[in-house]
Amino acid sequence: MTERNQFAVHDADPTKVYRWVNTNERVLIGRMNEGWKVSEKDQITPEARKVLMNVVGQSTQSPDGGKTMRVGDLILMEMPKELHKENIVRRNEQRRERQKVSMDTLILQANQSAQAAMRAKGYDDSQIRARQVFSSSADDNLDSEKGK
Repeated sequence: MTERNQFAVHDADPTKVYRWVNTNERVLIGRMNEGWKVSEKDQITPEARKVLMNVVGQSTQSPDGGKTMRVGDLILMEMPKELHKENIVRRNEQRRERQKVSMDTLILQANQSAQAAMRAKGYDDSQIRARQVFSSSADDNLDSEKGK
């Protein structure tokens, strides 16, 4: 028996990115604000519609007559690849960079606290460096430590 992926987007437009989104109103509005649009599959061929009916197990016709693809409480949304790169990918990269800076700050603070505690116990700087536990992205040897 062949396993079917009910979330596969058949006849996907190669110039677009697709995403299944919860139909909760708040979630949909958030995704639409990001630039996602409900995928209208008016261009689906009758053959592809039969495949979808077999895979999804329900009609691709929504009650209001539109041709949206739904699986349970999920709806298919789409966005042009260029807009996705501009809106989503770039924003995620910026978030990762902010998170990295935040983590580096926390690591720096933890190291300073540990160093102060070790100095209070009489350790000198060379002993403190040898016992340093935390590394941040600012440390030159961070990448070499990942493999350890």
